[in-house]
Amino acid sequence: MRYQLTVDTGLADGKREQLRRRYNTEKEARAALAEIQGQVAAGTYVQPSVLTVEQACADWLRSRHKVRPTTAAGYEYILQPVRSELGQMVVQDLTRRHIDDLILKLRNGELTRPGGRARKKWSARSCNYLLGALSQVLAQLVAEGRLMRNVAALVDRVPGKAKKFETFTPEQVLTVLSGIADDRNRHAWHLALAGLRRGEIAGQRWEDVDLAKGMLRIGATRVDVGGRAFDQDEPKTASAGRVLPIPDALLAEHA
Repeated sequence: MRYQLTVDTGLADGKREQLRRRYNTEKEARAALAEIQGQVAAGTYVQPSVLTVEQACADWLRSRHKVRPTTAAGYEYILQPVRSELGQMVVQDLTRRHIDDLILKLRNGELTRPGGRARKKWSARSCNYLLGALSQVLAQLVAEGRLMRNVAALVDRVPGKAKKFETFTPEQVLTVLSGIADDRNRHAWHLALAGLRRGEIAGQRWEDVDLAKGMLRIGATRVDVGGRAFDQDEPKTASAGRVLPIPDALLAEHA
């Protein structure tokens, strides 16, 4: 003899939902009833769902309305292994073990890209970036009451060594300047040696340049995302919107 449990679990998408399960004993059925009713009363009960990891990632990416195009592209890239390897799983079935195994394969270079090419081994930084993005995906579902817990938040971050910041020596700078003497884009090389990033150089405008004072302001940046150019008017951080002296060598080029 088996015991069927039927319990009202509240509303989902405007419809009244009921949970039906069978148990071998009356004791098991009553224990399950008490647990589920307690969760419903506390507002912590999560309705069973067939939402997949792929759908969850896609929905989260579409909800990132306030991020820059480069940031959105970064999220797309970093979540791609999750979507290709775990995408068909029901997100409520996702466990810490699934994510741990994925990180291990990425670290060991055991995965392939969608086109079939082997992936290079991922750095600790990239793996942690993936964990951070996936944790945000799952945290949103938890906040919406569609997931019980955020298992990505339980995964240990990958330890890694910080890269040492290196700069050119004076001799190396002279070598570069000698090599670009006849380059039609030598102004860009001068700006790079002055500390500007690629997007800052591409977005530089004459209105941000004061030749009389020998100064330039970092304003808009121009970036490439999927073969399309995007202008970003505001610096990414407060420190990025800086004013720098124009190198003497570059001023000499203008003269």
